[in-house]
Amino acid sequence: QLRGTRPPRPWVWAALAAHVLAFAVTAACNVPLNDALARATAPGAAREHFEYPWVAWNAVRTVLVTLALACLARALLLRG
Repeated sequence: QLRGTRPPRPWVWAALAAHVLAFAVTAACNVPLNDALARATAPGAAREHFEYPWVAWNAVRTVLVTLALACLARALLLRG
């Protein structure tokens, strides 16, 4: 396929969807964990409880925003 012959719009929409999902994960998972950690009276014990789920959800966010970047890069390549 030659550059500039296919519309990049589906890739832009895919990037937007991935970014919206990353934002949703942040709002639904990471922010509540951050808030609970901020209210903790024993930060050391709280960290042990919150670290694994926070890191796991952060990894999900990282994958989603990386996917969004890849989709935008593909759209740029198609645009030419």
